[in-house]
Amino acid sequence: MSSPSGGYHKLAAIMSNDKDTSIFRRFNDLNLLSLLSLNAEILELRQSLRRTCLLDDIHEQEDEKKYSSNFKLSRDNNSEQYKSIEVLRYKLKDYNELLLQISQINILNTPQKSQLSGLKGWLNDARNGFLKDEETQTWHDETESLYLCLATDLAETDAFTETMQRVIIGPWHRLFGYHLKTGKVVDFECGGVSYDKRKIDRASTMVATIPSAMFPVLTIFILNVLQSTNARIGLTALFTMVFALVLARFNSAKRVEIFAATSTFAAVEVVIIGSASSSGNQNFINGPSNATMAADT
Repeated sequence: MSSPSGGYHKLAAIMSNDKDTSIFRRFNDLNLLSLLSLNAEILELRQSLRRTCLLDDIHEQEDEKKYSSNFKLSRDNNSEQYKSIEVLRYKLKDYNELLLQISQINILNTPQKSQLSGLKGWLNDARNGFLKDEETQTWHDETESLYLCLATDLAETDAFTETMQRVIIGPWHRLFGYHLKTGKVVDFECGGVSYDKRKIDRASTMVATIPSAMFPVLTIFILNVLQSTNARIGLTALFTMVFALVLARFNSAKRVEIFAATSTFAAVEVVIIGSASSSGNQNFINGPSNATMAADT
């Protein structure tokens, strides 16, 4: 007997073949609401247990006075204190389990915009429009933090790589990838294809390396050509600002790393300005001397 091939069954098969599409709701608000409810119940049970313990301590019966210091006696007599502890134990178990589950869920990766867009694009295809009623809201929101992704190899992706995934992969597949069979087909009916993110990361690194290698050389060339020291200083400020903005926008580096790289770049520019200024002053000094020597001759 063949297995069902449509609806959620097809979506599950695609998620199995391409972990980047295994995106689900976090339901943080509902999880926290349930946790808050358990928290309130436990506080109420604790207060009830304390009242029971106080009543037992002042009870006329000697056995009941011993319940707070003799759990076996309390358990054997099936006392109210023991019953209260039993109820509290089960509530604490539910509370602690839910607390640990929420903490584990928060560790799971948040999907990237390109991953969420890819899943929503597949769902919006007319051949895959099986969601009905409230289920259409499952992946409706655009905010990535509302979802989690079960893919475990999600590397920290910078804005440049995300741009490549969102803008370049589509045209690349239509022009070259489809004919070269470079992607992994995850849906033969719709032609859905998945590309290895590690290869995309390597490609984006190669593309970004070229301008990053040329930028300092171009800066040195321009500063060396300029004759005015004020112009060099002004362009140094401009180049340093552009360098820092590019690092902040298209790189996942921390602030301290961006500050260190920008400071190093600025220091190199200052050395170039100093060298160019010294060379210019030397030419100015040698110029009149050579003219005087020519006149004396």
